[in-house]
Amino acid sequence: MVFQTTPNEVLFLGDTGDVKGRVRMSDPQDGVIDIVETYVSPNDRGLGFAGRLMGRAAAYIKDSGNRAKLSCSYAKSWFAKHPEYQDIVDDAS
Repeated sequence: MVFQTTPNEVLFLGDTGDVKGRVRMSDPQDGVIDIVETYVSPNDRGLGFAGRLMGRAAAYIKDSGNRAKLSCSYAKSWFAKHPEYQDIVDDAS
């Protein structure tokens, strides 16, 4: 398994390169990146991959000096459980 981060998504790739999960994000606007979707394939759910994807997305946003808008319901839940990233949550979330 491989995780790959690009400016608009974090991907979880299977051994053959197939996408097994992703976190989709917007381009930065006024220093804010919107986390819009988290998806993990049905066969890979419940194994912690969504949390690992979100952790990588949060680190990417923090490292890029932006803030996170939490449009995705999973992102809201994940950030509520990870106080170490509260400093990047946009006040409008």
